[in-house]
Amino acid sequence: MKNYGVNLVSEGLILQNTPDEEGLIKCRELGKKLADALEDSQSQVSE
Repeated sequence: MKNYGVNLVSEGLILQNTPDEEGLIKCRELGKKLADALEDSQSQVSE
């Protein structure tokens, strides 16, 4: 993906059906990483 200019924030996450508590925690952690990466990229654009 880096060849296409994409910055990966994680290897990804796969959950099937209804996630258990551990799966929900992983989803939240990934969401935080994505939000932080988006915030960082927006601050770099505005500089």
